[in-house]
Amino acid sequence: MKKSPRKPVFAAVVVLLLLFASGQARASSPPRTLALLVGINRYENFRNLNGCWNDVLLMERVLKARYEFPQDSILKLGGPDVPVTRDEILKAFREHLIARASEETTVVFYYAGHGTRVPDQESMSGVSSGIVPSDTPSPLESREGFLKTIITGKEMKQLAASLSAKTRRVTLIFDSCHSGAMGRKIGGGTIRQVDFPFEPTFKQRTALAPEASDWLPRGEASRNRYVLLAACRTDQAAVEDRFDALEGEKGAPGQTLAHGRFTRILGQVLLMPGRFTTGELMDYIRQNIGVERQNPQIEGNRGQEVFGGVGPDPRPYFLVEEIGADGLSFTMNGGLLHGIAAGSEVTVFPSEASEPDPGRWVPIAKAVIAEARDFDATAKASEGAKPISRDRKSFYRVFVTALIYGENRLRVRLDKSASALGDMPFQVGPVSPGRSQSTVPSQSPVHFLKPGSGEPDDLSVTLTASGYEVFDDRGLIASGMKADEVRLLLQRFARRKLVLALNNLSNPERPIRLSLHRIEEEDGRWKTREELPRNEGGGYRLRPGDQFAVRMYNKDPNRTWYVTLLDLTPDGQIQVQYPLISENVEDNKLAPERHFDVPFKTDEPTGREVFVAIATQNPVDLGYVVSRDARFGSRNLNDPLAQLLRHAMEGTSQKVPVPPRVWSSTQLTLTVEAK
Repeated sequence: MKKSPRKPVFAAVVVLLLLFASGQARASSPPRTLALLVGINRYENFRNLNGCWNDVLLMERVLKARYEFPQDSILKLGGPDVPVTRDEILKAFREHLIARASEETTVVFYYAGHGTRVPDQESMSGVSSGIVPSDTPSPLESREGFLKTIITGKEMKQLAASLSAKTRRVTLIFDSCHSGAMGRKIGGGTIRQVDFPFEPTFKQRTALAPEASDWLPRGEASRNRYVLLAACRTDQAAVEDRFDALEGEKGAPGQTLAHGRFTRILGQVLLMPGRFTTGELMDYIRQNIGVERQNPQIEGNRGQEVFGGVGPDPRPYFLVEEIGADGLSFTMNGGLLHGIAAGSEVTVFPSEASEPDPGRWVPIAKAVIAEARDFDATAKASEGAKPISRDRKSFYRVFVTALIYGENRLRVRLDKSASALGDMPFQVGPVSPGRSQSTVPSQSPVHFLKPGSGEPDDLSVTLTASGYEVFDDRGLIASGMKADEVRLLLQRFARRKLVLALNNLSNPERPIRLSLHRIEEEDGRWKTREELPRNEGGGYRLRPGDQFAVRMYNKDPNRTWYVTLLDLTPDGQIQVQYPLISENVEDNKLAPERHFDVPFKTDEPTGREVFVAIATQNPVDLGYVVSRDARFGSRNLNDPLAQLLRHAMEGTSQKVPVPPRVWSSTQLTLTVEAK
């Protein structure tokens, strides 16, 4: 009897059901990111604006290029000459953000346009702020219509509360006058502000809230449900002005574009490599806003990373500074301080490239570093390369595609029994000692020497019955170690060697003198006595248990220096010994011809210990040398040296001009010998 082909039919049905189910699962899975960007240039009854749509395009670029928001997660309202109504804004907020958000969704709402203030007896200040859609009637023609059409702070509270009930990752950004309660001024210029005619009551005159927004439900911000960034205080206007086009921004070089000053700086900072907390971001913007009567405001969690930390760690890049006459050589703004050595391979890409992926962006040139200096390096294009156009030199990005450590590699000699260690992946931050950038292809920072090789070594590893032993030229560092422990130890020493390479060769003057002094206790206090004798090499020899002080003396008769003392211990640890952890980053100020003593007691293990004093003309927090999580004090973000050293430690770069003489380093070697 012939059987009917039921099995294939059944299987096909099952496959279709599975495909339908998986499609349903994909369709119903909540989005990772959502953004609603509103920019209103066009108004029916008020002065038109010029830069709001440019602001939206800049924010879209930030979200897509820097934080990897998919295009379909971003909804834009507006256009160069397109009005946006009240109903359109409210509908988009409810349907695109609130309805689609889940607990794990990162949400951004951005508004650029006119803002206003109106009387509100329920508000603590007696005044409420609001944003002004395109269809808002003039208050001179219809007071009631004006109040019904604007989107008030009270309405924004309700929307924000509904959104934050679904996710904690909410960022609200307003570039409008009274946006600390909202509006906008056109600098030079125009103001993004609509005045509502009313005579303030006594309550309004005396209690007008000068700080951040009345848009957030009271108590919610303290629970860190969301972050609000506002262009100005409630009693201020937001400035709109014209600026040179940013790297990669639409427009020819030298062309100016209208932007809100707040958004222009915000976008410029967020396009930089590196991560920022919202507090750091706002501190930087406040320092650079350049308008006396515009003070950007923040509410919510200042310690949260921007947009909740969404997005990958940025791939570090450098910028082309000069291009040779032949178009085959160029200077880039990364050098020895950034971990760049001669022989490293780089590739030049257009400005919009976020990573060196030839499948997404066409490479402009491949090159090899011919000479690396402290702050920059010269590269030569590979043979047969086409000349690089000099028209847009400042818009080229340079990615390190193969990093050569050169003399900064940790040289490790293995005996035959320990040769298996050579197959281990010793991953150390290839660009800098401060932050691992495993995405950067690089020469291994650990160079294993063959047994019997005549090359000098930094460390040697041997295998005994009790485990691995590690030696330096002074003797045993560690014994009885397992293979994984050896890997971690070598990782620390490779990073330690990179820190020792931070030596400003362009500044031969060393304003800080380091010396070791004997100390003794007197009346319950430590007293510093005479300097200890130095050995022939200029260093010192001590034994475990010895007590001493490191003296930092400013021999510069005219200038105050800020001094940070790093302690590189014999087992590869890196510690900041001075200044102590403090809210005041100026604690390390050292006046001309004055000194400061830091007491120590030697301990195990024995070996070579190095103290490094880094002196700077401005206060700089160097805690990030020890930990990638250490943050700058807010007052230092605008200091060029602080920026440069931070980029160096994080393996990132921006064009930060730093005169070589604004910093210096001094090293002192101490050998701790066994008793």
